[in-house]
Amino acid sequence: MIAMRDGVELEMRIFKPENAASVPVYLGYHGGGWCAGSNDSEELINRKISKTLNVVVFSIAYRLAPENPFPVPFNDAEDGLKWVYENASRFGADVTKGFVVGGTSSGGHLSAMATFRARKQGIPITGCFSRAPMVMDRTTAKDSWKETLDILPKDVYTPMLDWEACVRLPMLIDPPLTDPSNFPIFAESFELFPRAYMQVPGLDPLSGEGLLFEKVLREHGVETKLDYYPNMPHPFHNFQQLTTARKSVEDAMSGLRWLFRL
Repeated sequence: MIAMRDGVELEMRIFKPENAASVPVYLGYHGGGWCAGSNDSEELINRKISKTLNVVVFSIAYRLAPENPFPVPFNDAEDGLKWVYENASRFGADVTKGFVVGGTSSGGHLSAMATFRARKQGIPITGCFSRAPMVMDRTTAKDSWKETLDILPKDVYTPMLDWEACVRLPMLIDPPLTDPSNFPIFAESFELFPRAYMQVPGLDPLSGEGLLFEKVLREHGVETKLDYYPNMPHPFHNFQQLTTARKSVEDAMSGLRWLFRL
């Protein structure tokens, strides 16, 4: 358990390779629209990352909306990153060997947000990994973004996550929607933002958000890598009986190697 800025203690789950000594660090945030999910949600990918890449993985159980509206989940994500940066060495990890932050869906948003905020704290992040990220409230989109954002027609059936849920979820947390410190896609500069790797399923209402965020980062000079999975829903990677789901996990390992520069 680790303490947040308001004194509340939250679970930080840690995955260590055998005999870990001065190895890189990965911090993950689970998905669930900021209002569901737990550290169990990312158990598979976290174990895979730790074993395959020989890194220590940290996973924080941030507090959930609507019981904990803005800014609680966002601050928990930031506080968790700071704690990992200051304490990783206690678990055989060394942030100077690499510090990658990642997550799925709303966790993909929190990974980008925490990475963006880390700049102000002088915490160097090596890379940012986002799977099927939810990066904004679509009602706040700039006109110039809409062609990319609307790549998937709204009359297309999207299993697992529907369009209505994507409208409701930001309302549950109710943050300032265009503040870059909350939603980095609105930033004017990404000067200190690290390499970014994204996985975007094509049959996902969030597909346009993932593609747009990669485009915005790339156009601002950030090195990016993107894997796109046509006809796959949100979050298809959980269904490991699917060949494409298994491929996405192997792609994630390759993408993370690129982020860590392994």
